[in-house]
Amino acid sequence: MSPGTRPLVRFLVHGAERSGPPIYLLRILRRWAVEDPGFDREVLLARPGELEEAFRAVGPTRTLRLDRRSPERLVERGLSAAGGSSLADRSLSSAIRWRGGRSRPDVTVVNGATAATARMLEALAPTGPVLLIAHELGTGWFHNIDDAARSLLRSRTRSVLAVSRLVEAFLQKHVDFPPSAITVVPPPTYGVGPRTTAAVTSSRRFRVGGAGVTDWRKAPELWLRVAAEVTASRPDLDVGWHWYGGDAPSDRAFWPLRHEVEHLGLGDRVEFHGEVGELLPHLSGLDLFVSTAREDAYPLVCAEAASAGVPIVSFDDTGAAELTQDGICGAAVPYTGTGAMAAEVVALLDDEERRRRLGDAGRRFAETTLDVAVVAPQVAAWIQRSIGS
Repeated sequence: MSPGTRPLVRFLVHGAERSGPPIYLLRILRRWAVEDPGFDREVLLARPGELEEAFRAVGPTRTLRLDRRSPERLVERGLSAAGGSSLADRSLSSAIRWRGGRSRPDVTVVNGATAATARMLEALAPTGPVLLIAHELGTGWFHNIDDAARSLLRSRTRSVLAVSRLVEAFLQKHVDFPPSAITVVPPPTYGVGPRTTAAVTSSRRFRVGGAGVTDWRKAPELWLRVAAEVTASRPDLDVGWHWYGGDAPSDRAFWPLRHEVEHLGLGDRVEFHGEVGELLPHLSGLDLFVSTAREDAYPLVCAEAASAGVPIVSFDDTGAAELTQDGICGAAVPYTGTGAMAAEVVALLDDEERRRRLGDAGRRFAETTLDVAVVAPQVAAWIQRSIGS
């Protein structure tokens, strides 16, 4: 870095879809657009997506087109099929460097341990410090990336920002990062949301929420089992169950969940809304948020539920449980115990005062600990420690 110039920090992002890591970074970058972190920023997106323009609105952004239909990937697959895997790899690396531009960052921040971010890191081969924002647990590190990508990320990373203590412990135990290399900062919310508009009366339908992609990790099928067990144990409770994100009933991939809804007799009680954009307006009308995720690092949707004053119920070995423990804003039950979770849901729906107390505590915790105005300066300070070192 030349004297008198501002440091440049480059962020490598796996894509611009509406998922946790890109949303996390976008919130931080928006805050830095109004509160200067002391360095310039640029973003390299591996794939395009619906958040691409939002990234461009807060700073220099390039898309490297590592999506399967890009010209670069079509050439790569064609060369590989013809037996030229080495040439295919060099061709893709050249395309990444060309699309990435000629800037020379002082620090490179890898936003998530993914195949795409590892591929960008390999091709760009930055000479300055490499930092990693770790959002992933076992599925991310040992299923979604191969040994070569994992080894590259581990060997090149100087410092890690973990989004929870759960991630910190995982990185030490399974990826062999030393404790001194890890800083823990929770993910950001946009401050407290509107206070939940649900008012408890004996004559209205309760609203219980869930959210996330409809895959094994988020376990919507377990969420449906909880709904069925609540219905069976307390048929007098009128409860509507609302899931946001992932596949919608009109999608071809929805059929396993349709099967579960029909066979559990939940057709008039459950609604899958599909992708809805910003979740906070939907969360603010809930009485309770139920996370049946088998694995999550520190889910943004649970943080947003806390900020809206909505109590959270989750399994006990997840990032959601860490949030409810720290914020005293919910309850955790033994892992995959749908019966215990259903009992906790019933207990909370029966206790208006406890729900209000947990909801108020969640809002206070979100305001003092999770607000992006609190989190963004901590992330900036973590990066600043590597600039010029």
